[in-house]
Amino acid sequence: MNAYHKRDLRLLGSLAVVTLSLSFALALPGAASSLARPAAVPTDAAPFLSQSAETTDAGAPGPSARVEDVSGPHSSADITPTQDMNVVKNFYSGKAEAGKQFIYQINFTNQGNAPASNVIVTDTLPAGVTFVSVPYCSISPTLNGNQLVWNVGRVTQGNSGFLYAQVQITDTAQVGSVLTNVVRVSTSDVDIDPTDDVYTLTTTLTTTTIVAPGRDMKVTQSLYGAAIPGQEVQYNIRYNNLGSLTATNVIITDMLPISVTYVSHSASGFSTVVTGSMLVLTRSEVVGDSGGGISITVRVTDTAPVGAVITNVTQISTGDVDVNLTNNAYTLTTSIVASTRNLQVFKSVAGGAPQAGSPITYQIYFYNQGNYTATNVILTDTLPASATFIAWSGYANPTITPTVVGNQVVWNLGQVTGGGSGYIYPVVIVTDTAPTGARLVNQASISTHDAETNYSDNTSVITMTVVPYGGPDAGAYTFKDNTLPDGPSFNWLDATDGFKSYVAGNDRFDGPISIGFNFYLYGSTFTQTYLSTNGLMTFGRGSTEPFNKNIPDPLAPNNMLAAFWDDLQVCGSQAIYYKQGGTVPNRYLVAEWSNVKAEVPMGSNPAYPITFETVIYENGTILFQYQSLTGTLYYSASVEIANYSASVGIENGAGEIGLQYSFNEARLANGRAILFSPNLKFVFLPVVLKD
Repeated sequence: MNAYHKRDLRLLGSLAVVTLSLSFALALPGAASSLARPAAVPTDAAPFLSQSAETTDAGAPGPSARVEDVSGPHSSADITPTQDMNVVKNFYSGKAEAGKQFIYQINFTNQGNAPASNVIVTDTLPAGVTFVSVPYCSISPTLNGNQLVWNVGRVTQGNSGFLYAQVQITDTAQVGSVLTNVVRVSTSDVDIDPTDDVYTLTTTLTTTTIVAPGRDMKVTQSLYGAAIPGQEVQYNIRYNNLGSLTATNVIITDMLPISVTYVSHSASGFSTVVTGSMLVLTRSEVVGDSGGGISITVRVTDTAPVGAVITNVTQISTGDVDVNLTNNAYTLTTSIVASTRNLQVFKSVAGGAPQAGSPITYQIYFYNQGNYTATNVILTDTLPASATFIAWSGYANPTITPTVVGNQVVWNLGQVTGGGSGYIYPVVIVTDTAPTGARLVNQASISTHDAETNYSDNTSVITMTVVPYGGPDAGAYTFKDNTLPDGPSFNWLDATDGFKSYVAGNDRFDGPISIGFNFYLYGSTFTQTYLSTNGLMTFGRGSTEPFNKNIPDPLAPNNMLAAFWDDLQVCGSQAIYYKQGGTVPNRYLVAEWSNVKAEVPMGSNPAYPITFETVIYENGTILFQYQSLTGTLYYSASVEIANYSASVGIENGAGEIGLQYSFNEARLANGRAILFSPNLKFVFLPVVLKD
């Protein structure tokens, strides 16, 4: 027996009986085997997973005999650890004027190949500038005189973060004075290149210079709709006073193209005179740092030739001195185009994997990708043989009553304008007699009486397989929660005394983070992981994806553990913590999302934070726990589904195998524990046979 096999057997520890059982299964492929697997999480203070309970052989295909490690080097012998912190500072937004506020942005990066510990960023503010607040959910600094000090903590290799500071310039600041900023980064480790640890904003880079108050009128415009002969389109004009002083006697002149005729306009606060193709709009004043919009509806003439170019010119002026005349006019050219219609339909599923006797909510999205209205539009949904239509909701004409003929549900949508879209959510119920493994094939199609430019995207098909709730999935994983007699116990593992992630704000991730042992997931082994502000633990790469989907889904992110995948944010005292514990062969890594909140407006009232955690164990078992789910975490208000907005489950690297506990369902609760267990035959057998 070589050293590699000895290491794997040591990893199994008390699973020696499993190795014997597997050997028997190999000798007699048709025989049933009794395999040990992790039982419920114990309630003692040093968490580990016992291996005395029995696992049923699911009969699902296991991974190949080779376990691929995609997480990089395994030991310090492979490469010398290095830390290299870098810091850069920018003037981010606002105005550099006396009495005004603006925002600095600091970007720090660990360019080394190993984590940097005890990272501290110090920003020395310029004279005449005072600290106001921290915007964008960034980490809060401590104030030491004119210095802002951020205790960032541990920054993993190759990763970076942003810090922000909103400051105010004193009222007595002199025009032409220069604000010079110095920011430093440090680590308790040896920095191999300290030359990039200090950054100074200079006049040749992004140093900010105080400018005199003034008026700066600006105008731009855009076109809404396609310029089709005989059709109406809308010019949208945007005006701004970029200066700080009020501009008086403001005049906007718009010269319409020759091939259009004026129909109407909307211009709040303006007096308008229309003379032929020219509109003159006047108002008494536009205050500093403000602006507004004007819309002009025109009709393209019937005789306008396709391909001809029409030009619209808009100008703005003020009776005062304008410090910048280069942005006072805007010319928009548009080509006359032929009318097109292109209906498209896309179908997906919401509400989890199908189970006998349970409902499924399908999502049907329809679009007119053309530029012209499609009439007599019909949407047809052909249901699986083992499903029955029961209801629908969605963003379509609510007075529509669908027609049900056999296994087809038909909506007469009427007209869909060019660029228009909508969605319909049919709810069906799977028959009680649908067997596990049965394939549910569902097809949605859309049509119009008008000619289309493309018919290839008028149909969308989705195929699902009836599964037992709780698995096993195709990767032989199962789950149980603490509502079941043989489920896990809720045993919260506090990670706030471990590492605190510096990641803050929206749609960010931290990593790679060392797991501390080999973690097996769907036939692959990993030594590093990534933590997302959106409630995900991923492997191989990080994820910033805020919009949760059904599990499994081939789109990124994959190789993921979704304890609470939603559009979350980490602000102020909220944080992600992680720490390692246990001893061989019962080591674990716990990641805790502490008091995080759903990002408004997609989620809950921001006054209601949530706390949950993911625990991964050395034997491949995964535990989700939920300490606090206060408030109401709904799906987007624009969607008529009042369910908890989160995906909970696990998924493999290709996104075609996964096990879902819930999707936008009110299934979670305070004190809930969910244990995902692999079939040890498929987890450890490839390791034993690898060589």
